[in-house]
Amino acid sequence: MEEYKIKFTCNIDTSTLGNVVTHNFSVPMENQLGFHRDHNYEMALLRYDIYNSIKNISAENLNNEIKIDFGTGSFITIIITDGVYSISELNTAIKSKINDLGYDANNFSIIGDYNILKVLLNLGAGWRVDFSGNSLYKILGFNQIIYDHNLGVANVAPNKADISNGINALSVNCSLIDTRYNMANANKNDSLYILPIDSQSGGLLSSVIQNPIYKRMIHGDYLHSIDIRICSQDCRTIVNLHGEDVSLTLHIREI
Repeated sequence: MEEYKIKFTCNIDTSTLGNVVTHNFSVPMENQLGFHRDHNYEMALLRYDIYNSIKNISAENLNNEIKIDFGTGSFITIIITDGVYSISELNTAIKSKINDLGYDANNFSIIGDYNILKVLLNLGAGWRVDFSGNSLYKILGFNQIIYDHNLGVANVAPNKADISNGINALSVNCSLIDTRYNMANANKNDSLYILPIDSQSGGLLSSVIQNPIYKRMIHGDYLHSIDIRICSQDCRTIVNLHGEDVSLTLHIREI
């Protein structure tokens, strides 16, 4: 069995770090861990607890508005409350806003057709939807144009829906990773571990990793701090966790 000379386990919990941005934070180490400058070390993620607080519809994402002409010849902007929505939940939310405005919500629907993996937009006579104002069209698969009644036939989105808004997994990025030995596609990065989003909105993404993946790390004589970023699966785009705490266990060993 291979022996490792020096081993460190580091538990990180943002709830103990004060007022930090939980998806992009620094952990001060105060020179508590020492290294041999001419030796090599590697690290792995052993455990994680991250709440799934990712919102696919929000003002931050620029996709929380839809403009509808209710047959009057002019468009009214409906603001969708920030949150996590399935297609059916988004349909319910928009129809509720339509009712609140005093119009008949039966003249509007967005439906996921799982046979063709596309979204259908149904509009009543004289009704129109303008998707040109923001990026809501992207997650539904429509183009950035105006859609109308279409003679009573559903408007079929020409593109594949992306209801997750492009976030299918999370990457835990760490400033200690040696980017010379770490790549995603053709891009060097400091991703430590990519984890699946296997919990519904508000649920806990949690796992003790049975087979940790060790990666080469950079170091000086002492470890001054560890910077952590929670990114999407591209290992570059930071994902907003909206203040929900993150708990991680890291393992460092000499090789």
